[in-house]
Amino acid sequence: MKKYLGFFIFLIFAGYLISGTDPKEVITQGAFALKVVKIMKAKLPLEATEQDAVAFLETLGLTPSEGWNISKKLTEKTMSEILVIVGANLSPIQPEVLITNLKADQTLQRYGNLFRKFYLSKLAADNKTETEIIDEGALKGVSASPTIEK
Repeated sequence: MKKYLGFFIFLIFAGYLISGTDPKEVITQGAFALKVVKIMKAKLPLEATEQDAVAFLETLGLTPSEGWNISKKLTEKTMSEILVIVGANLSPIQPEVLITNLKADQTLQRYGNLFRKFYLSKLAADNKTETEIIDEGALKGVSASPTIEK
């Protein structure tokens, strides 16, 4: 059992090394915005930048009180404000504590469904959003309008 646990931990850290992201490294607001868009399953172009992700989140109204600053390090205060918008509560917080990549990933994993529901509700309410919904496993619905035979 210990052998498998050690191997599993090795795989996790190897994944971080391959991705170039240190789990202990502090995350920027721009990198966090990209992760949020990914957890929402909103489709952006492959070459989308952090600025593209921030612009997309702003169209959804998902903006912290001080606005987004892609190069600024993410704090608990800013992350908490984002979570409150989607319906989660991260408390108690230490406003100036910096968020690591690992903490951001864990938080998004925990609240991923809330981000997805927030996105889908905004998309349904505002058909002006021009992004594609990715919903694996969804079945094509039947037509809602009845046919009239003569």
